[in-house]
Amino acid sequence: IAVLGTMLELGGDSHVQHRLIGQRAADLGVDLVVVIGESARGIAEGAGERAVFCESLEDATKMLRASLRPSDTVLVKASRSIKLEKLVAALMAA
Repeated sequence: IAVLGTMLELGGDSHVQHRLIGQRAADLGVDLVVVIGESARGIAEGAGERAVFCESLEDATKMLRASLRPSDTVLVKASRSIKLEKLVAALMAA
């Protein structure tokens, strides 16, 4: 599972770059791409049917708490300002 949020460092063609990230995740066979935040929507577009779009960090946390299994591996990546460490802490505490 890849949990991905906005990557602010991508510059002016951010939407295209986010879309390519989603495509790459799908090409690599990531089972589920959880996308957080409107500005990262391109990731969901690129990942297609493998993607679940969440409006907020709280929505993503709830969805993951309900669906994660002990054997799942989760990659978390976004710009530091997105604060995905809050999601990681919440999942680790569950």
